[in-house]
Formats: sequence, structure tokens, C-alpha cells
Amino acid sequence: MTSDIGFVTATLSLRPPRLVVLVRNDALWREWSMRALAVAAEYWGGSGCILVPFDPLSGDPADAMADAVRAFDPDHVVSLRLSFAEWEELYPGTIEIDGVVDEAERLRMIQSTNLNHVDQAAEVARSVVASWCSPLRMARVRGESGPSLEVLKSLGRVDTSRPSSGPIAPAPATHPDLSMVASAHWRTDQGLLAALRLGVTADFPGRREPSTDVLTWLIDSDQDLAPSPLRAGDLTSLDAPQAYWADQGIVRVGRGHTQDGSVIVVGDTAEDYALALAYDRLVGNAIWLTSDLLEDDEIWNRRIRPGVQSIVFRLESQGRRLAVTSASLEDLAMQVFVERLQGADIGLVAPSQEDGLDSRPRTIQLRRPSLASGLTSLLVDEHIGATVSLPVTTELDGSKVALFGLDTPIPAKLLFPPSSPHVPYWYVDVSVSGDATPRARDAPIAAMPVDNSPFPAVNLRASKEGVSFSPRYMGFVASGSLLTSRIGRPRVNSRSMMAWVRAMASRDNLDVRLSDAGRRAELVRSRLGTRQEFLDFASPANLSALRAFVPRDRKPKPSERDPDTVVIGVDPYLSFPAIQQRMPQASATEALDLVDRLAAARLLRRGLILGCEDCGRPSFVYAERLGPTYECTQCSALNSLVSASWKRVAPEPTWFYDLHPNFRELLEANGDVVLLASAHIRSSGREYVDAPELEFVDRDSGLAIAEIDVVACVEDQVVIAEAKANGKFDAKQRGAKAAKLLRVASALRADRILLATTADSWNALDVTHMEHSASKLLPFPATVDVIASLGSG
Repeated sequence: MTSDIGFVTATLSLRPPRLVVLVRNDALWREWSMRALAVAAEYWGGSGCILVPFDPLSGDPADAMADAVRAFDPDHVVSLRLSFAEWEELYPGTIEIDGVVDEAERLRMIQSTNLNHVDQAAEVARSVVASWCSPLRMARVRGESGPSLEVLKSLGRVDTSRPSSGPIAPAPATHPDLSMVASAHWRTDQGLLAALRLGVTADFPGRREPSTDVLTWLIDSDQDLAPSPLRAGDLTSLDAPQAYWADQGIVRVGRGHTQDGSVIVVGDTAEDYALALAYDRLVGNAIWLTSDLLEDDEIWNRRIRPGVQSIVFRLESQGRRLAVTSASLEDLAMQVFVERLQGADIGLVAPSQEDGLDSRPRTIQLRRPSLASGLTSLLVDEHIGATVSLPVTTELDGSKVALFGLDTPIPAKLLFPPSSPHVPYWYVDVSVSGDATPRARDAPIAAMPVDNSPFPAVNLRASKEGVSFSPRYMGFVASGSLLTSRIGRPRVNSRSMMAWVRAMASRDNLDVRLSDAGRRAELVRSRLGTRQEFLDFASPANLSALRAFVPRDRKPKPSERDPDTVVIGVDPYLSFPAIQQRMPQASATEALDLVDRLAAARLLRRGLILGCEDCGRPSFVYAERLGPTYECTQCSALNSLVSASWKRVAPEPTWFYDLHPNFRELLEANGDVVLLASAHIRSSGREYVDAPELEFVDRDSGLAIAEIDVVACVEDQVVIAEAKANGKFDAKQRGAKAAKLLRVASALRADRILLATTADSWNALDVTHMEHSASKLLPFPATVDVIASLGSG
């Protein structure tokens, strides 16, 4: 069932596809890198491509690339498709054909086949890298088990002999004014740096390798005209475009702010080059420098230093930083290089060590660049940030479901005619306003902010924007249909955190339901308002006062009795002075606001403590049941409301308060520690959403696997928390408890595991055990944080 119709705003952008191409990390890695960039250049100029090297023996991809791939958020992770003849050219004699001994016959058969060579190591590496991100998958019927197949797994040269309607469209004909582009045949350091900066083409054969004279321009290309060795075609204007921008109609857009304006990657390996390429796409500018270039004093002084100096001066004026890093060199070697950059020859004044007056951070810093925010993307230069308002209904779990499909914009300047099989060729990013659930993480369709219909209209994926999709309609399209009929219209939704968790857990054959504590928390929450309002209410002062309503371990002795707090059985009932006394930092008005808020929410009931003439036992009688007579809650006898009923302890009776039993039970089970943990996580970021306490259940056996106190998303980081008052696991259950937390963390792709307690510390053995186990999570380890003394600050 659904309730109330409202509206959500969705922001749209059109863009080229983003690709990760796997390249072999062997003696031919430069050959592989340039071939990969040349192939990628046939699709939107290669502007949306980064490389990931892999070990050709084990198939292990370079670990240094994991964070960059995750931040790049590719649509496709592909291996490079080579024919048997191309493979034989690279690795002579490595292709064996059963039953063929004669070398000439072997070569003839290799040249005659039109099949592609399958590199098993590349397949292994591709699968691992795909697990790092959230690749585009094929639309499938709901109910199929396991993740759906990826849309694209390998990429080769465009076959111009026949039209294609493949997943991504090739680039249109080369622009006649194309000027600045690297040759696919270059292999020198400066040649590869040119490929990183300008793109690659094989359309202009016979171009010689550029000399190191081009380095200054390649490092800082803020000039009108590139050096002649970098110009490929006839120069007809000073504004001749680079290969990346030729006829593409795309612009680079930065999202947010970052202190890192440029990156230098130093090293001679495939990982160093790939890292520089990735940072160039993410940060907007990156430079790759090898030891051969840096060790030549003439090249350093005449070519590298002026370019770096120009960048540093510009970054200083902007208050931004130049990050320097390496995938292969040790910190000591890198420190020498950074000190060389920070020296007087760059023109920087080092902070004084004597007066300490200049405490500004250095412009040049030895570290990896921050990839948390401010990254750049390439977008089609039309409809950037277009917004639409969509009518939605709200489901019981808080998800908002669109009533209609989303009409996406169409570029006015198409690269291809509307009748082309390549249209629509662009991809669409959709971000739903107010949707704070986790992004990407290879989430299944049920977790995405789109409709979960049996036949999805388009191929889509969870992305860093929210959802990204190819707008090509996956249903029946009649021949000759108009362009608008060939574009799918997915319904855009806004999933609740509970719906997201349930969908993610389903991949690990887990069901999710509210735990007993979660049900109690939800009842209390439902009466106080939204989850955010509930957490706002659950301040340390309020929870401290309400914990006084927790049932006692035993009935108090006569000497322990307090006239402001009456205990009947083991259940305490507090007067207003008793409540105020437990809020020492709060004023009377604030204490009264607490009582009024809970009373209005029907979580706190006002009444009197009255005796009974028949049984002689005291009872708490709600105010709405009072009249000339009242009924004893112990024996049901009718009593007259006279001074004897309150035993003449005062001229007039004192009002006492009773907390809702679910709220009492929640606090009795240390639910306040869970609420304080949630509030602590929320304070660490602006965007926050969480779910009540959840129980994860094995689908096959129906047995409970784990109970998780907090599942939250803060600034797109998934955090699961274990909250305990005593700050420790049972020693005998430590391993089992850690295993349960880690299973859930793996299913949800959690970034952090938080151990939270109101005690002064968390048991050190527990922390060590969790840190060791969390470091082994795949595809990414989770960090373990501890927060102690919750609510005391």
C-alpha cells in the first residue's frame, strides 16, 4: 500500500561512457597502453578511458588503482580484444595449435582466422576490477538469481565494414581541423605523456617521436599553440581542438571543491603511468615523470622546472595544492624529489624554522590526492544539470516511487543522424534530490533509485550520481521508429535505507527484518516523527532522564524510597521534580518541554499513585481514568478519590509519569546507547540516513544470522555499528560476533565498522580482532573505529 502523493526533483546530465581498459603489465606495457588508448579513441575520442595494469601470470590487477577506479566510477570494465595475428605479432611463437608442427602452417592458420585471442589472465583481472565498481548490467526479468550479466566485457577496433548497434558508439569522422594528438606508435616517455594529455590516433602515419623539447608544454599546456611535433593535421586555426574534444560536444565539469589542483606521479612502471592517467581524468590535471627525465639536469632545468613552476604559481594564487605520489618508488626517494621541487629553484619560499610565523601548508605535498570530492567529469555540453519534478507516492518503508517514467533530454546537435543505429549514443546520469542512500557499490536494481519492474526499460547501474543508464529502449522498437520511441523512460524512485539494505543483503541470500529492539524503536519513532526528529530528540540529557524509567533489578528497601520516585513492583514512576533532577544542565522550561513532547506523542502518561481500600496496594492510575471514583489496577476494586487514597503525604496529590512500555523496554535493552551511536555517526557529515536495528536472516534456513544495531550512510560511507554499554564482547563469543558483523559488512559493502560504548573504552582484544578480520574483507577492507564515553561530551 502507498500513501500521500508528493514530488521529488531529479537532476540530469548527458555524458560519454566511462571505460576501464585492462593492460598487461609486462615488458610490453607501453605497447599495450598505447594500443588501449588508440582503441578507446575510436569511442568518443577516448576521453572517458583509464587503464588498469595486471600481472599476466596471476591475473592480479594493480592494487594501486583500486581507489582511482572506485572514484572514476566506470560504466564498463573491458579487456582489450586482439586477433590471433595481433597476439602473434606481440608474442611470437606463444600460440600453439593442436596437431600442427610445421611453423609455416601454424603462421598461415593464425593469419587466416578471424577469431580473437582469449587472454585468461586478462579475464581474471577484469572480473576483479569489475568487483571494485558498479558496471552497467543488462536489463533482466525480476526473479533471476545472481547478478545480471555486464553489458560490455571486451573492446576492439571499430569494424567500419558494417553498421553496429553495440553498447557504445564509435566516434564520428575525424574533424578536419584536428591538430593536437599523439601517435599510436610513440613509445618514449614524452610520447606517452602526450598520449595522456592529448589522446591517441593512428590516422596520421609516419609521425616521428617528439623530442623532450615538448615537455614544458605537456606539463603546463596553458598556451595558444602546441609544439609542431604534437600537431598531426594541417593547422588552420589557433583554436584547433585536441583529439578528445573533436566533434564530441563535451566539456569538463568539476563537482564540488578540492584542494588538489594538480598531481605529479613519479615512476617508470605501468602502474605509475596508469595512475597518472586516472588522476588526470579525476582531478583535471596530472603529470607523469620518469626517473630518466628527472635525472637529466638539462631536461630538468630547461623543460620540467619551468612547466612545474608555472603550475605551482597558479595553484598558490588559488590556494590549492600540488600532490606528488608514486606507485613504485619508496617514500625516501619521493621525499628527495619533493624537496627538490620545494627548493628555491621553483621560486617558493620555505616556511621559516626560526620565527614560525608562516604556518601555511606547503603548496607541494607528498601524498595521494584526495578523491573524496571535487572530482571532474566529462559531460555533453547540452542539458547540464537539467532538473525535472516527478510525482511520487510514499511506501510504508519510506521509499518514494515515481508515478510516471522519466523523459530524458535529447542533444540538439547529434553526432549521428537520428536514423543511425548508434542513436541514442549518450549515457544519462540521474541524481534524486534528498536521496542520501549509498551510491554505486554494484547495487542490484531493487536498491537503485529506479523502478524494479519485471522488464526494465533500459540497461542501468547504481553510480556515484545515483543511477546511470543507457537510454536505449530495451523493449520492442519497430523499424523506422522516431528517435523519441527508441529512448527508454525508467521510473525514478527514492529508496529508503531499509529498502536499500534489504536489496543488498538479498545478493548474499539474506533476508532483513526489524529486530525486537528495532520494532520498539520504530514504534517510538513513529510517534515522535521522522527518524531525523527521533535522533534530534534522543539527546544525552533527554535519554539520561528517561533511563530513570527503566525497571529496577529489585524492589527498593524502605530506606531507599524517594518521595519523588515511586516504585511499584520494579517499575518506577517519576514526578516532575524527579525528571528535572536527572537533567541537571537543563532549565525547568526544557524539562517541561520534554514532558510535553512525550505526552503529546502518547509516550508519557500523567497520573497519580493511589492506594486501594480493599487490597491496600498502590497503583498508578492514568489521569484520564480519574473521576469521583477510580478502579484499582491491582484488584479492580472501586475507590473514592479522597485524601486517604494518596495516604495524606501531601495536602494535594503529586502528579507522576509513566513511560510507554516499549520505550521502557528499549532503554532497558540499552537502546539509548544505539541512539547515541547513531547521533554520533550523523554528526560526522551533512548527509545522513540510517535504519532501525535490523536482524539478518538466512533465506534457506530461516535462522537469524546477525543483529546489527546501526546501519547508516553518512557522506556516502556505509557504517555498521555495534553499540554496547559495557564496551566488550563476551570472550567466548568474540570470534562468532566478529564473523557476523563482517558477513553483514561484506554484503553491504560497508566502509566502516564502529564499536560504540558509553563506557570509558572498548576492550582492546575485541578491537584488535575486529581490525585484523576487517582488513581481509573483499573487494575493499573496512576500517574499524571506536567511540567511547558516548553521551558524556
